[in-house]
Amino acid sequence: TMWKCYISFCLERFKRKTNNEFLRNTRLNKVLHVFEKAHESSLLPQALYKQWVRFIMFSSLIAAFAMINFKLRQVVFISRVIRMGDL
Repeated sequence: TMWKCYISFCLERFKRKTNNEFLRNTRLNKVLHVFEKAHESSLLPQALYKQWVRFIMFSSLIAAFAMINFKLRQVVFISRVIRMGDL
């Protein structure tokens, strides 16, 4: 079906390596959006529902890691500011 092909295309595109965080997030959101639209249209093949759930879990992990990374950067920044104040 058309949706299956389009989802496969979006997933392959998402899997391409990139250092651009904005591009990676855009691709991630596109995959989630395409799965959702296919589901809303009742045209998502049964076989792709498991893949959708796995991708949702994966994207949740990415969001969690991004939050942890952000918090760690804050801690590093604060520790540098404190060290500069001690000079």
